[in-house]
Amino acid sequence: MATMSGEADILALALAGENVDKVRSCGICLQFLKEHCQRTKEYGYHSNIILAGRRINDDMGRYIAEHTIKCMVNSGMRVKKSTVAILGVTFKENCSDVRNSKVFDIVHELKEYSVEVVIVDPIADPNEVYRLYGFHLATLEEIEKVSAVVIAVTHKAFGRISRADFDKMYCTDSKILIDVKGIMVPIYANRF
Repeated sequence: MATMSGEADILALALAGENVDKVRSCGICLQFLKEHCQRTKEYGYHSNIILAGRRINDDMGRYIAEHTIKCMVNSGMRVKKSTVAILGVTFKENCSDVRNSKVFDIVHELKEYSVEVVIVDPIADPNEVYRLYGFHLATLEEIEKVSAVVIAVTHKAFGRISRADFDKMYCTDSKILIDVKGIMVPIYANRF
């Protein structure tokens, strides 16, 4: 019997839930996963680990949006009608697939606070994003006068954004950068 190892396997298992076919590319031994899910169903057992992982994943968009709003409020910014830039909307970094992307949860949550959202993703297909989610994509050069920037996906292109380019994006001296995956930490750790 195969065993799971690493955070990616646990996350993929949590995301799989009832639909094991969704994790084909995650490197998990599918036979083990199918057998595990089948056995737990036969015995009427619902794994709390899987359910907890799914809840955490489902709530992450709300958490990131609320954290962004709290940072804006704590900086004295007006939230309603402010603009937030979201960098990256694909399912994972350096991949053009936008299906099942949780980034749109962040967008929807921010819109609940009457925040204007500008979305940038140099890898995603703009037509596919519009077809699936109804949003238009902007370019990095079009980002200006934003209150906050959320780096949601760690595309290599975003790691090359200079401090000066970031500074041009903001409308105030208070620069809020929410770096979800930590792509900017090594570069800007002591600069913001």
